[in-house]
Amino acid sequence: MTAAAADASIEQQGQPVPAPVPVPSGALALLQFESEIRRQATLVELRFHLANEMRRVLAFRQAFVLDVPPATSGGAPQVRAVSSLATVESESPLVGWAQATAAGLRADAGLAQIVRLDARAYAALDDYPFEHGLWLPLADRAGAVFAGALLMASHPWRQADEVIAQRLGATYAHAWLALQPRAARGWLPQGRLRWWWCTGGVAVGLGVLALPVRLSALAPVEVVPLRPAVLAAPIQGVIERVHPAPSTAVKTGDPVISFDDTRLRNELALAGQRLEVARARSLRSSQAAFGSAEASHDVSINKSELDLAQAEVEYATDALARTRMKAPMDGVVVYSDRRDLEGHPVEIGQQLVQIADPGKVEFRIELPVRDNLVIREGAEVTVYLDSAPLHPITARLVRAGYQARPTAEKVLAFTLVAQPLEAVGLRIGSRGTAQVYGESVPLVYKILRRPLAVLRQWTGV
Repeated sequence: MTAAAADASIEQQGQPVPAPVPVPSGALALLQFESEIRRQATLVELRFHLANEMRRVLAFRQAFVLDVPPATSGGAPQVRAVSSLATVESESPLVGWAQATAAGLRADAGLAQIVRLDARAYAALDDYPFEHGLWLPLADRAGAVFAGALLMASHPWRQADEVIAQRLGATYAHAWLALQPRAARGWLPQGRLRWWWCTGGVAVGLGVLALPVRLSALAPVEVVPLRPAVLAAPIQGVIERVHPAPSTAVKTGDPVISFDDTRLRNELALAGQRLEVARARSLRSSQAAFGSAEASHDVSINKSELDLAQAEVEYATDALARTRMKAPMDGVVVYSDRRDLEGHPVEIGQQLVQIADPGKVEFRIELPVRDNLVIREGAEVTVYLDSAPLHPITARLVRAGYQARPTAEKVLAFTLVAQPLEAVGLRIGSRGTAQVYGESVPLVYKILRRPLAVLRQWTGV
């Protein structure tokens, strides 16, 4: 029901309509001012409003807005805003006087109540014109003072001024707590309950740090063939042709590599000629021995020369046969590029290509020395290949090297070998990252292991 309808109802009943109660202009101005306080958007704006705009309601000449840390922290009150000043110079004598006055008042009567004070009661400032001060505390619901305002006037403060100031202080404190970050409001319980909360938090933290976790390390990994057939150079020479392309399937006996055989073919031809000469000499000496005793002495010598020539022919024939390398097993040919081999001279025993079974692979892991941890045979390994980073592969460690060696990236590392637990169609040569798991250790050890190692290297302890 509206006010007009209510008045009409009262008139119909024959009762006099009560006259409206006039609102005092001062009370209306105070309500409007409180509404303006709650419209401030930030703490900086609220402090500025308290220091400058409150003069519209209270008659003072200068105000200092201070943050008040808890007495248990040992901190001193700090000025955050001053009337008619855009910034606060912490080294200025005026700011130092205001902070010293607030600190002296806290040590004397405390800061929890509105207090009238003399400008020179706790600290002196030469030629300061305003003698009468009023401390206005801002407190939370528990009564703990977290801020306050030091109001200075040139006239004595009245009891009515204190009542208005106390009302405005409560309004400013409410707005301050609403704008203040939650972490700074002192939301923790007070007194003995806070002690129990802190003790419980420390106990929980220590319990979490003592939780057992598995120590692990990350290392580069590559998919390599399992027990491949290695084709090494059987002779010293120049590679003429690599028949299959990289990753091409071959059968047993298929040609793989051909060497330049010009020199060996010529050597075989010369060895054949020497064999014919030795055979002719041996035949002639054998025939002459029947009629001459002197010729019979040359039979054994010519026979030895014939055997030597025969051995040279066999060696040249075997060397020429080695210029054609064939696949010793079924599989795929593993090498990088034909241009890395064709036309290049090689030495005996130099590895050229591998013949591997694509269905039998393993992981080769290069674990850096700085990340080394205690691992045993059968340790769990999780592999994340770059080609499929969202599909981890579980493997088991089968062997680990005991001597570190530099990798291609010039990093000293141990070589680990792991085998996948299931055949997943891995491509030979794929790379990625492996996570190698070690023993279980407390969480605090896992967190501090690397910093402690660096600290020991720096300090030598």
